[in-house]
Amino acid sequence: MEIPNRRFQSTAGLSGAPWERLARRLRLTPSRLWAGVFAVWLMFLSGLLTSLTGSPGVGQLVRLSGLLDLKRQELTRSEDDLHSLQVQAEGLENSPAVQEDAIRGVLGWVAKDEVVFEFPASGR
Repeated sequence: MEIPNRRFQSTAGLSGAPWERLARRLRLTPSRLWAGVFAVWLMFLSGLLTSLTGSPGVGQLVRLSGLLDLKRQELTRSEDDLHSLQVQAEGLENSPAVQEDAIRGVLGWVAKDEVVFEFPASGR
C-alpha cells in the first residue's frame, strides 16, 4: 500500500478542491513561515499595527525616551530650586541677620543709628 505524497491533507470540514488548491499555491515552507513571522514583527516595531494592537512601535519609543530625558532635567532643576528656597525659608525663620536684610530690602526700613541721604531727582 502506497501513501500519497501530499503536503496538505484535506480536513473533514474543509474538503474539496478549492482548499487543496489554495494550500498548494501557498507552498508553506519553514522559511516562508519565518519570513511571515519576521514581517509581522517588523510591522509591530514600526507601529503600523497600532490601531489593531495598541503597540506604539519604535518611533514612539524614541520620542518618549527623549521626552523622559527632558522631564528628568526639569525635575532636577525644580529640585535644586526647591532646595535653595528651603534654605532661604530656614534662614528667614531662624536667623535675625537674614530677617533684618529681608526687611531692609523689601520694606526699605532703616536702623535707628543710620543716616539716610535722600537726593532729589532733578526735574529739568
